[in-house]
Amino acid sequence: MGADNRGIIVSGPGRIEAVAIAVGSHSRASGSLRKTAAPREDRLEATRRELEALRQAIAEHRAELAQAEELLGTADRIGEEIGRKQPNSLTLRGLIEGITTGANSVAAVVKAAEAVKVTVAALF
Repeated sequence: MGADNRGIIVSGPGRIEAVAIAVGSHSRASGSLRKTAAPREDRLEATRRELEALRQAIAEHRAELAQAEELLGTADRIGEEIGRKQPNSLTLRGLIEGITTGANSVAAVVKAAEAVKVTVAALF
């Protein structure tokens, strides 16, 4: 190829992917890429699944948890809150933090609570 090439050369298995591309003198390109979130109902369903996994983890490790019944009650309260038309993110974070703190010595429960936390964050 000549030294004065002003285009784009792609060789081999290479390829170009772009939202916008411009080539040559005084060329301009603009574009935007908007990431769309999963529909709200899908995000709620993911949160419900993780919440059920949290309830199961608490039940499975009940003997290791000093406050298993309180933790299950808190998990139920999380379910009530996400069922509201406008869930309160601060309330949800506080409830999840309460479970994490109450189960701090049982890794399976803490891990399940963290998974709920991630899905709850996706709701807002």
